[in-house]
Amino acid sequence: PDSATTSRCPLCHSRVDQVHLETFNFGRRLNIRDQQRFCHEHKHRDAEKLQKEMEYPSIDWPTLTSDRIPKHITQLSGILKRTFPSYYRDRLDAAMEEAKASRKGLQQYLKEGIIDVAKYGYYGPKGARIMGHSITTHMTLALKKELKRDNVARAAGVGGYVNAVLVPE
Repeated sequence: PDSATTSRCPLCHSRVDQVHLETFNFGRRLNIRDQQRFCHEHKHRDAEKLQKEMEYPSIDWPTLTSDRIPKHITQLSGILKRTFPSYYRDRLDAAMEEAKASRKGLQQYLKEGIIDVAKYGYYGPKGARIMGHSITTHMTLALKKELKRDNVARAAGVGGYVNAVLVPE
């Protein structure tokens, strides 16, 4: 798009279609809430446009939680019980060892270090959030039992363990 037909988003300063910006709020000045709505909307439009240009498949979110994730619960249970190998579990164990059994050091890894190991991948942050919720829902009893038995899982906490190990798997 040439500069004659583009403007800048008032919030994130990305290039946006000038006509879209001018007509977004019926030509009225945008207050901060309207700017946030406009920014969210143009990012959504940009993502849809990129999806079409790159020919990315659309994600069927309901099928992810009702069909795809439940198919992996057996394997995830094996990882939780340490009967199946897991690269991400090994990394969490190593982080615990480096933290010298300190919950604070492990929490630091979960907050910052895991980003270097477990990328969001195809489903993105929305998918990671949905998968984490679904896995936690399906495995609540097993997670509670494992927290009593396993020091690393206990130190990481349910959310930390699920996001650091089970979601990336």
